[in-house]
Amino acid sequence: MTVGLSLLALMMQGPPVATTPVIPPPPIMIQTESPSPFDATRDATADVEAALDAARQSGKHVLIVFGGSWCHDSDALVAAMQRPATATMLARRYEIVFVDIPFSRSQRSIAIAHRFGLGDIEGTPTVLILRPDGTPTNLEDAPRWRNAASRKPAAIHRALERAAPAVGE
Repeated sequence: MTVGLSLLALMMQGPPVATTPVIPPPPIMIQTESPSPFDATRDATADVEAALDAARQSGKHVLIVFGGSWCHDSDALVAAMQRPATATMLARRYEIVFVDIPFSRSQRSIAIAHRFGLGDIEGTPTVLILRPDGTPTNLEDAPRWRNAASRKPAAIHRALERAAPAVGE
């Protein structure tokens, strides 16, 4: 009987009192050391021309990375390229250009890719290597960088090191 009376007393108290909802704090935004090199506001055609002009003077190859800050594989490739040993190796071999590619597939048919014999950019990153005279060296392999996030940084280093000689070697 006491259980029944306790239950009856609870029921007569009325509906539970509303409590103030707990609002979680906003997420902490982590700032990276440097902004993404994929910048939609840049004139990519002018950047490629400047890199080709510099390559003709320096004898280096041109490394064009088509990618986007929205792409985890592009971010992984950039991170691997920024590792000190890799950055040093790249500086001895390449004039580097980052070309922003939009997320929308309908906007990926870009003239720069077509100019050098690539089709539309189907996935990112796409890495195109040009001789100093502008001749592409890796048309078949250029789209195969779409799995950069699953590659080890050392493998990325080796692949880019083998693709072009250091100037002066």
